[in-house]
Amino acid sequence: MLQRMYKLRRANEELRADLRTSQIIAAELQCRVTDVDRKLLEEKERGWERERIAWTEEREELATELKHQKELDSVS
Repeated sequence: MLQRMYKLRRANEELRADLRTSQIIAAELQCRVTDVDRKLLEEKERGWERERIAWTEEREELATELKHQKELDSVS
């Protein structure tokens, strides 16, 4: 009976150790997922910034072209 109790305690301790290991692995994986999510968001934001810059440049070019066209229209 006593031997059975020791075996059960040892099995319980092993299960607790396994649980701690699993919790550590789960926490590490969660950190990795969070890191990947952050990197993806940063990449999207960089893409949005590049797109915004391109639109700003296009707007400036169109404004310059419009100004030039108005100058040509006023001369003729």
